[in-house]
Parts: sequence; C-alpha cells; structure tokens
Amino acid sequence: MTRRTAREMAEERLATAERKREAVEARIVRAEAEVRAAKSALVPLLADERYAAAHPLLATLPTDETDEVAE
Repeated sequence: MTRRTAREMAEERLATAERKREAVEARIVRAEAEVRAAKSALVPLLADERYAAAHPLLATLPTDETDEVAE
C-alpha cells in the first residue's frame, strides 16, 4: 500500500467537498420544485374554500357557528 501525499489528500478532500456541495444544491432544487408544486396545488383549494364560504346558507349562520363550520 502506497502512502498518499499531502497533495493527494487535499485533492481528495476538495473532491469530497465538491460532491457534497453538488448534492446539497440538488436537494435545494428539488425542495424549491416541491414548494412551487405545493403552492400551485393550494390555489384551487383556496378558491374552493372562498366559494364554499360565500354560500348563502352560511351567511345565515351566527358568527360562532360559522367558525365551527370553517374548522
């Protein structure tokens, strides 16, 4: 088994650090895509919620009952 030189060890550490950074950057890209997808999925749900909340039958409920229905 040959001994590695200090330069070889430093190059290996640099290569390892670069791989780790690239892996983290890829995780960030995936997380950002997941956030965008979640926000896109939320838009129609919020519209549905506004539509349901504007229903005329809900307008006749007392305020405390409306809060219970929203939960």
